[in-house]
Amino acid sequence: MRCPTLTELPPPPPGKTGWPWTEESRRVPETTPDGRPWPRVSIVTPSYNQARFIEETLRSVLLQGYPDLEYIIIDGGSTDGSVEVIRRYEKWLTFWVSEPDRGQAHAINKGFSRATGEIVAWINSDDFYCREALHRASQFLMKNSEVGMVYGRGYYVNEYGKIWRLAATGPFDLSKVLCRDHEIVQPTAFMRRAAVQKAGMMDETLHYAIDDDLWIKIGAAYRVGFIPAGLACAREHSNAKTVAQAPEHMEEERLIRERYFSNNPDLSGSSKSRIFSRIFFWKAYGYFFSGQMRESRRWLRRSVAARPSWDSAGPAAYLFLKTLLGRRLVKRLRPMSRKIRGGRMNLSRFFRKGAR
Repeated sequence: MRCPTLTELPPPPPGKTGWPWTEESRRVPETTPDGRPWPRVSIVTPSYNQARFIEETLRSVLLQGYPDLEYIIIDGGSTDGSVEVIRRYEKWLTFWVSEPDRGQAHAINKGFSRATGEIVAWINSDDFYCREALHRASQFLMKNSEVGMVYGRGYYVNEYGKIWRLAATGPFDLSKVLCRDHEIVQPTAFMRRAAVQKAGMMDETLHYAIDDDLWIKIGAAYRVGFIPAGLACAREHSNAKTVAQAPEHMEEERLIRERYFSNNPDLSGSSKSRIFSRIFFWKAYGYFFSGQMRESRRWLRRSVAARPSWDSAGPAAYLFLKTLLGRRLVKRLRPMSRKIRGGRMNLSRFFRKGAR
């Protein structure tokens, strides 16, 4: 299906302007400059009770101006009005269903099993694409046949869609991904369907780190490309899983690394100790973020024990001090910290340097 035009879609809700409400991507020609057809791109949106955001997601996919789009929505049986929104756009959807499922990974697998495109991706129902994201990704994959996955820069937005942070990302480095020192914003990733199938699809035993698990499996088997342009916006709000369940998320990250080293027994011990030191540190940070200071300090001790060197002890000491102060006091001290940063000695930067 060729993407519809702005005038073909339902009018936006009152007060909604800009992309993707009153603006659209430029139309991509039917064929590439050398006369070849563009590869079909299959997008899957797993959704459950995201009526506040799903229309923005839908429009950001449909207004890409791409010549061969296959769009699939797998809703988990929403009861908040999401289905009514989906129905307004169903004539442009390849397939959609609303029924109970076993979680996000299961929903994505259901969508991928129906996908026929050479290129596949998923975008959650509270995120949205930037203009021309599909064109940029397919163009890169057509030019680089050895690449199994490509991703780009991503933005984090608040619940009102306002950008508040550009993700710190760059060219793919598997060792940095394993240490969680490299950020891939999930909706910016586009994969060859063959690469996803070789990786074994989405692991349905996971609920928080399914994307990280897939990046590692594809990155171990294929070259991964990077586009230095914004491809998508990920929404951070209080109900988002990565915000609401930080400790559980980090426990899955730890289990994924355990499995990686179990499948790759020839990797060096120093590499393993560094990776687990970083994962334990981030797990401690998850507990700090959720207000569980004792658990945070316990995982900080494990982080330092896994790699007793400055690059683990420096950040651990800084976070340990924050756990003693507590989140509320740390938050109240931030304005003072910003003033101190004007001086010659910036302790927070000093410790962060040790974390790299």
